[in-house]
Amino acid sequence: MPDQYLDNLNPADRLPVWRATLSQSDDVTLVAQHDGALCGFCSLVPSRDADAGAGIGEIAAIYVDPTKWHCGHGRALMLAVLDQARRTYRELTLWVLISNSRARCFYEALGFALDGGEKQDDRWGDFVLRELRYRFTLVEQ
Repeated sequence: MPDQYLDNLNPADRLPVWRATLSQSDDVTLVAQHDGALCGFCSLVPSRDADAGAGIGEIAAIYVDPTKWHCGHGRALMLAVLDQARRTYRELTLWVLISNSRARCFYEALGFALDGGEKQDDRWGDFVLRELRYRFTLVEQ
């Protein structure tokens, strides 16, 4: 996302969104801590894609504080989410910005693969986000 957009975000505006997210019974949000402080999170939800069949989950978000990158928090979050997902889903998907090569390499190293899904998200008004879908099989068919 453009820096200007991110710089103008107000964390207090996200509080109602987080309350709603954490109250959803089908959603799972795991957190990572470093020295007792929150440093990351990962959210697992039923797939929101129109073409998703039964048994498909989605990693809706993963975030690790950039000052804590390369400390293992992101990998630990993803492994924990994969473990959690195996209880409910056959496959997982996630969407990533085409331009986010760091995240794409991270997902590929964990075994996620492109599945051909692409979308453009223009809900932000002044810019369009182009995303690719990755997929991970949890249960061999």
